[in-house]
Amino acid sequence: MTINDARAREDETREALIARLLATALSDEANIAAYYALVSRYPAAALLCAFETARGLPSALVKKSRGAYFTFLLRQICPHPNEPSQSREEPA
Repeated sequence: MTINDARAREDETREALIARLLATALSDEANIAAYYALVSRYPAAALLCAFETARGLPSALVKKSRGAYFTFLLRQICPHPNEPSQSREEPA
């Protein structure tokens, strides 16, 4: 096993852990595969922002689920997840 293989395995394990934590915290364990896909696609800052907002929503205002709201927020925060959010700059 090379160093790159070990790093790739560590990143994969980290993504799986984060996906499990998100699904559990949002009471949406049935959709763990969706969370894994989101974690592997979106930057950590967008995930954290969407998570904090979704968790802060009062239960009475949840229409479908916190997980659905979390996904909606991610798409609003980071509409192009394959582009690194830190490198985007506003035009002058």
